[in-house]
Amino acid sequence: QPQDVSMLLWSLSRLQWHAHPELMSRLTQHAVMECPKYSDSALLVTSLSLARMNFTQPPVLAPLFRNLYGRLGFLKDNQLALVFVLFSGSGLRDQAILGRMLFETQKRLQHLQGRDFTNVVMACFRSSTPSLMKDVEGLYD
Repeated sequence: QPQDVSMLLWSLSRLQWHAHPELMSRLTQHAVMECPKYSDSALLVTSLSLARMNFTQPPVLAPLFRNLYGRLGFLKDNQLALVFVLFSGSGLRDQAILGRMLFETQKRLQHLQGRDFTNVVMACFRSSTPSLMKDVEGLYD
């Protein structure tokens, strides 16, 4: 089940335990193959867990973020900010995903507060995209 895989990955990341490569391979293979069936929260937990474990394999991360692409407009502000931070630190360079995150962020920027706002700004700088946000009212004031 997607939730079981995401929670197992979360537990491994919280324990800071280095899982056997075969176990990680099976868990990440499940995530890649089944991510369209994952709930938003299971997909976010999976992505966060892999980031916490410094997992940087594009063949695994790319499908997760591509699956999130279609969901960005439906995520809560804090979830969108988290996805943007995770993507910006993933090492992936997918202009379509980045463009969609920037679009969604620009729509919501005036309402973002606290950690969500900070995460979005950090993600922009880590993605080398701060110039794309220069015209967003309130960002540079």
